[in-house]
Amino acid sequence: MHTLVSFLGRTHRPEQGYERIAYRFPDGERQKDIAFIGHGVAAYTRPDRLVVLGTSGSMWDRLLEDFPRTRLAEATELGLAESVDHHATSTEQLLEVSAALSEAASFEVDLRLIPDTPGMDETWQILHTLAEATAGSDRLSLDITHGFRHLPMVALMAALYRRTLAGSSGFEVEAIWYAQLPPGAKEAEMHDIAGILSLADWMEAIQRGHTTGDLSAVAGLLQGDAPQVAEDLARGTFQETIHQGMQARGAYRRVRNALTETQLPGPAGLFQPLLEAQTKWVEGQHLHERQAAQARGALERRDYLRAALYGYEAFITHLTRQNSGAERLNDHETREAAREAFIRDCRGRSRTEPRCRAFHQLRELRNVLAHGTYARHADVQSALGSPQALHELLSEALDRLLPPTEQS
Repeated sequence: MHTLVSFLGRTHRPEQGYERIAYRFPDGERQKDIAFIGHGVAAYTRPDRLVVLGTSGSMWDRLLEDFPRTRLAEATELGLAESVDHHATSTEQLLEVSAALSEAASFEVDLRLIPDTPGMDETWQILHTLAEATAGSDRLSLDITHGFRHLPMVALMAALYRRTLAGSSGFEVEAIWYAQLPPGAKEAEMHDIAGILSLADWMEAIQRGHTTGDLSAVAGLLQGDAPQVAEDLARGTFQETIHQGMQARGAYRRVRNALTETQLPGPAGLFQPLLEAQTKWVEGQHLHERQAAQARGALERRDYLRAALYGYEAFITHLTRQNSGAERLNDHETREAAREAFIRDCRGRSRTEPRCRAFHQLRELRNVLAHGTYARHADVQSALGSPQALHELLSEALDRLLPPTEQS
């Protein structure tokens, strides 16, 4: 079901009746002699239901001018005009007018009162009203031309709420209409600004990347405007997610090279610096530096398991490079030999030597977080009691074993 939501404001009513103007839509179609813009948008979009929200003093009598076939008793019509003048329109009156308008129109008309005070309690009430009025819709259009100035923001939040509630069931915000009428003009230009909702998609995708390190949602949003960047980003984030950092590096570097040569369009351009920052770790000169950067990135987003995994592997990589050079960093036996040599060197000093203590803590954390077991050491088990303590222990271990200023 397609629902159109419009707002009804208030203006001076001259003796000859409300002013009628024409509305021109982006494709050139023109709706003329319209008193209430919601009627013009409805004639253009042909919804199944028109929901009109206004206060007790909104121009409810104006709606009747666009529907001359409406059958209302003269006393009812006069009573409505008087109520509008005195800011006293009631729900009972609107129910009667809604029924009459629904019979005269080619769609259902639902008129609802909202508070005229822009406080937070009233705002929640408006949101509840919008949610109730749009229930059952799979397509939603909004007309935000009239009404109090805070209402477009409330309407936008309602659209996002409805879309979130629908999940993946196919709900669509079809259009957000705004009419621009220059002073003295008799024709208004209609603008569809529904594209602003893509900003919310980007915010959600970037937040997911910050929280989980997974940039696949960002890649999905880039498919239309930058397909090659999207493909490389999807490949890179998949490889990073499965801890294949060396393979991820090539894809991410292609992404970064492309981003230095072009500015992404639309909302993507707003978030381009954040995307570049999240993939900056690939620029580390040495493997252990890149792994350490990944560990600190995971720690920053409170992904403690990945922080421990990456941090531990970074330190083993560093030891291997010191002992055997850069050529054998991926050789399992060489890495094991470097690890065992460090453990032997720490024997008897694991409590007094800071690097030895940090190594044993990090190794213990890695095993405990990976396997869900209890720590053998009291200080590590104690750190598992709170996120603050765990964060502090991991941060200190990484700084001790892999100082951020270290270049080799």
